[in-house]
Amino acid sequence: MDKKRFFAHVDRRLKNFPRPAILIAALAATIFIGVPDYLIGIDISLSIFYIIPVGFATWYAGKNTGIFVAFISAVPLLVEQLKENYLASRPGILFWNLFLHVATMAVIVLLLERLAVHLQNEKDLARTDAVTGILNRRAFLERLEASLALMAREEADFALAYIDLDDFKGINDRDGHDEGDRVLRLLAHTLQKSIRQSDVVARLGGDEFALLIHGASLPQACTFIEKVRHAIQLAFQMESLPLTCSMGCVTFKGRAHDIHSIIKAADLLMYKVKREGKDGVAVEEYTPSTVSSS
Repeated sequence: MDKKRFFAHVDRRLKNFPRPAILIAALAATIFIGVPDYLIGIDISLSIFYIIPVGFATWYAGKNTGIFVAFISAVPLLVEQLKENYLASRPGILFWNLFLHVATMAVIVLLLERLAVHLQNEKDLARTDAVTGILNRRAFLERLEASLALMAREEADFALAYIDLDDFKGINDRDGHDEGDRVLRLLAHTLQKSIRQSDVVARLGGDEFALLIHGASLPQACTFIEKVRHAIQLAFQMESLPLTCSMGCVTFKGRAHDIHSIIKAADLLMYKVKREGKDGVAVEEYTPSTVSSS
C-alpha cells in the first residue's frame, strides 16, 4: 500500500471513530504537551504545538469539539501565569495572553472547519451526477465493490439491474438537450422513489442507469424489477412522454464475485432485451455462461 492510500485509509478509520474517543485522544495530546509547557516555564512557550490536538479534534469531531480543546489548551498558560503572580502584578498581560492563545486556536478551528466542508463538497460533487443529482459511475463502482465484500461475508444474495432508455437520442434531437435532461431527472427521481434505503441507484452515463438491490433472490428480483418498470411507465405516462425502457437484471449468490463479470452480465442482459425489441425486462441468475453469451 503506497503512502497516499495508507493515509487515506487511516483518515477513513479515524472519521468512523466516535466523538468521545476523538475528544479523549485530543485531551491526552493536550496534556502531553501541557506538562512540559508548564515545567519549562513562561519564558519558553510551546503554544504552537497545541495546534496538533486542536486540529485533530476539529477535523475528526467537529468545530465545537475543537473549540473546547482550544480552551483546555489555555489551562497550562493560565497556571504558569498564576504561578508567576501575573494576576496581581500584571493582570492585563495575563488576560491578553489567554485571549491571544484562545483566539489563535479558534481561528485555526474555523479555518479547518471551512476546509473540511469545502473538501467534502468537492468529494460529493465528484461522486454525483451533475444532471440528475444521483450517484455517478465512479461512485457506483465504489459502492458496488464495498457491497460485494459485505454480501460475500454475510452470504447474502443480491441483484444488479441495468436500465436504458429506448430511443432517447430522438428526444435530444427533436426537443433539445434541456428536455432530454428533464427526462433523465424524471427517471432518476422515479428510481429513487422505487428502491429501498439499502439499495443503490446511479446514472452510469448517457441514458443508462443501474440499480444494486441487496438481499434479492431470483424470484424477489423479478417482483422488484416489475414494480420498478411499472413505476417508470406510470411516470412517463403522467408526463405524456412516449418513452420506454429496456432492463436487464442479474441475480447473484452470496459469495465472492469479480466486479467486472457482474457488470458485464447485467449489461449484456440489458442489450439482449434491446435486440429482442426493446421495452422489456429480462431477469436471470448469474452463471459464467451469462457473461460469455452476447
